[in-house]
Amino acid sequence: MEKQRVEVPEGAETLVRNLERRQRLLSRISGKEEIEIPEIIIKDTLLRFLERKYEGLSKEEKGDLNRKVFMLINRAASIAKTNKQDTAPVTAMYAYQYRDARPIDEDTYQIYKQEVREIINLCREYNISLKSITGMQNGLGLPETAKLDTLLTWCTTNNVELKSITGMQHGLGLPETAKLDTLLTWCTTNNVDLKSITGMQNGLGLPETAKLDTLLTWCTTNSVELKSITGMQNGLGLPETAKLDTLLTWCTTNNVDLKSITGMQNGLGLPETAKLDTLLTWCTTNNVELKSITGMQNGLGLPETAKLDTLLTWCTTNNVDLKSITGMQNGLGLPETAKLDTLLTWCTTNSVELKSITGMQAGLGLPETAKLDTLLTWCTTNSVDLKSITGMQNGLGLPETAKLDTYLLSRNSGI
Repeated sequence: MEKQRVEVPEGAETLVRNLERRQRLLSRISGKEEIEIPEIIIKDTLLRFLERKYEGLSKEEKGDLNRKVFMLINRAASIAKTNKQDTAPVTAMYAYQYRDARPIDEDTYQIYKQEVREIINLCREYNISLKSITGMQNGLGLPETAKLDTLLTWCTTNNVELKSITGMQHGLGLPETAKLDTLLTWCTTNNVDLKSITGMQNGLGLPETAKLDTLLTWCTTNSVELKSITGMQNGLGLPETAKLDTLLTWCTTNNVDLKSITGMQNGLGLPETAKLDTLLTWCTTNNVELKSITGMQNGLGLPETAKLDTLLTWCTTNNVDLKSITGMQNGLGLPETAKLDTLLTWCTTNSVELKSITGMQAGLGLPETAKLDTLLTWCTTNSVDLKSITGMQNGLGLPETAKLDTYLLSRNSGI
């Protein structure tokens, strides 16, 4: 069923019309050619925001609000680095605001315009995306320019990527640089990459260094690399060491490398050991190495054993080594057997060994048979053994035939 479009609320007709026709204005503001400026995508979220915000406003007040919206969107577009233009700068900060947020109508148009101009200038000065700012300020409104300048200066001085901070602070606003100093000092003292901490804390804010000490002590005591834990906890925050103990005990008892589990669970958090038992039992029963499965599932979590049964049955039926498939699908998850059928049929029809293709595609997934046709035609035309190409491209995927032409020409001419 097609989603019903939100109607333009009364009072916003001129605003919407001006936004839709603003290519010439943007061209003047940004210095780009008018043809380079794409049409804006006006999201329903903006229309709903305006409808709510208009309630109880006079005609003049609606006009003032419209001017602010129009100005913010245009100023944001003037520094956009992509072709996509939309209403996100407004909706991110204002559509669904927190109680203590700065509303868009807090100040007069002139004051608001000056603040926006200063923020845009800071984005230009520090070569940063406005989205990283609006994301941090999600639901909070414009940040104070003086505090934003302080944060940007801190990042520059300490050679810290702003995105790692704004990601950690998504929807939480500007952090205090004094607290950032504390976190950075902890990272430096303990030889920990700041990004691994900010990634773990994505959207959760600054962690307490005392709790980081507890986690680091656990890692040191158990000879576990901190990165494997922070990666698993990406965006999920600090794990409880008691739960880490349970996972480590399971790994030790079952002679399983902890990294293979934390990699599979990257960004997904601690798995239940009961579910790990089910997977390990499946692997043991079917004489399958657990690492081949956890590698295939890197960052995707525990697979369903029923789906593993389907894949294993396909491999057994077609006399295909399961490892060649899991290697090809490393980090990509379980492939569809219908697509495997297509690849196998191509290999059989063209007398090509499947392993040479899966090796070339290690970690890259199933190739398109049309592209394989192109490669095979090139090999036939140039009397080249396909295996020599797939071997050269092991883990690199299908080469462009134009580059193969250049390579062949240089070899033949002795260059």
